[in-house]
Amino acid sequence: MGTTIPSLQKYDLQSFHGLDRLESLDGDFIIFETNGDTEFNHLVDFPTRPNVVILNLCTNGTCDISINLKRCSIEKNTLTIIAPDNILQNHGMSEDYRSYTIALSNNFYEGIFSRQTDVVPLLLYFNEHRNYKLSDEETQTLL
Repeated sequence: MGTTIPSLQKYDLQSFHGLDRLESLDGDFIIFETNGDTEFNHLVDFPTRPNVVILNLCTNGTCDISINLKRCSIEKNTLTIIAPDNILQNHGMSEDYRSYTIALSNNFYEGIFSRQTDVVPLLLYFNEHRNYKLSDEETQTLL
């Protein structure tokens, strides 16, 4: 049969260029504000495999996402960490959803660690433990 199976879209830090409210450091470290009107949300409307480490701090509202096809809800004061090559999809967010997102290139986060053997256990840990509920004080400290 002539049926083709679509491949997952991949993106890296170059995919973020041109987004509103974007701050970048040499193309290896990007931070931006995410809300209901941010173009980033459309990058993950369909299952996508980011080739970056994503740290997302929700400061208001809720967001329904899937990470590796497991649905979860992100709410205020939740820090979410997504390792590279996880499958990410946005299923929707409340109108009052706000967060700050940091995306790190592979070169950036690997450069933090002196050996590859140092980073692998950390990324494996984040594959199992993605969401961290913080207090208001902890959220303000991270901001």
